[in-house]
Amino acid sequence: MKSWSPIGKDGVQYYPNTWKGRSNVYGLWVKGASNTMYYNAAGYSQSKVGSPYNKNFFNKFSTSSFYCSQLAWRSWEQQGINIDYNKFDTVVSPMEVVKSGNTTIFYSN
Repeated sequence: MKSWSPIGKDGVQYYPNTWKGRSNVYGLWVKGASNTMYYNAAGYSQSKVGSPYNKNFFNKFSTSSFYCSQLAWRSWEQQGINIDYNKFDTVVSPMEVVKSGNTTIFYSN
């Protein structure tokens, strides 16, 4: 949604890293992931730049549009690691990714 986008664009975009100036922020490691898996997950996410924003939060399975935590989940799902806390629903929220048994917090503010 362009109204809240710091660069005025909709959908999956490159954004500046502004973690230091924010609150309620988490940096996560994915447990058991190799460097190759990190590289491939990042590559998957990068390949989706320009994809539209997924306004249907109840469909995490979409591969044509994405919301933020859905894209992170899908990128890791492609690597064989499910980072969703509640694995049996159709939504993945940021806090579900934080609470997942497959992630660990390395940074919080």
